[in-house]
Amino acid sequence: MASRLFATGTGAPEGPVCLPDGSMYVTEMSASTLCVTRLDPRGNRRVIRTTGGRPNGLTTDGHGRIWIAEAGLRALICIDEGGNEIRRMQGEGTDRFLFPNDLCFGPNGLLYMTDSGMAAEDFINGQAFVDGYMDLDWDGRVYEIDPAAMKVALSRLQGETRVERRYELGDVATCLGKLAIDRAFPLLGSGEAGRARI
Repeated sequence: MASRLFATGTGAPEGPVCLPDGSMYVTEMSASTLCVTRLDPRGNRRVIRTTGGRPNGLTTDGHGRIWIAEAGLRALICIDEGGNEIRRMQGEGTDRFLFPNDLCFGPNGLLYMTDSGMAAEDFINGQAFVDGYMDLDWDGRVYEIDPAAMKVALSRLQGETRVERRYELGDVATCLGKLAIDRAFPLLGSGEAGRARI
């Protein structure tokens, strides 16, 4: 298959989501754009929502809602196709989102979001990585999010143990919740989690 140029005029596009009609959503991470854009099948650009942060990953759900991993605002934002905000989550306490990165829905209907585990200002200067960024103390995370129940579970690797924390989240604009479960799973040689230790 021959490659071709699909669209021009996007600022640092990321997180493409292909749509059934041949169009696609992308985030634009350039300091001059910072938005979610819809590119039609001809590559014409239409801004859906300017986030004002640093939109990174992107996915859609079965209802056509758009989910944005908003790294600059340290939030997960859900919008409708018109760009209206439906929901915003930020994590809680020491497990607050730091640099939401990529998103996908699992076959179980849950949303999975990766996070670098470090705030943008600690490893990015403008549009570029800081010198020595690979040697920083990263704390990578994967969040499991139940959008219907407004619950977030955090899984991250710490040495040889995967730590999982589950939170109940509050209303659309804030994540108020309380700690519900704090479990640790030893990692087995196969890379799978062993029995939970509470």
